[in-house]
Amino acid sequence: MKTLTYILILTLLISLFPYQTNADIPAIAINDARLDSDRNVNPDKWFWMGACIPGIGVYYANPLFIEIPLDRILGKPPEYVFFYMQEYNRNVQAIRLREMTKGTLTTFGVFTSLGCLISLRNSTR
Repeated sequence: MKTLTYILILTLLISLFPYQTNADIPAIAINDARLDSDRNVNPDKWFWMGACIPGIGVYYANPLFIEIPLDRILGKPPEYVFFYMQEYNRNVQAIRLREMTKGTLTTFGVFTSLGCLISLRNSTR
């Protein structure tokens, strides 16, 4: 009887194990996506795109132009792929827009300063 009880408890624990790991899939996928997006996005490229071509760069920050690393999602469950793609796209777009905004504001500040200097120079003549 004691052996049968142990077998039933062990069977119950083993059968519940996949449900516990499936609950962690969204958290793991989101964490992996954040790490990968921080690693894969080149912030300098997007800063200079915002500085050189401020209006056009926003178009390329669109999620349609985001390439997800396929080696990270191959062989994963569908829930993992869904959460990974969603978080990766959101994080990459946020990084791109943040860096382009920095570049655009820097360019605006430089040209504003140059305009002020030129107008001061012309007003002293």
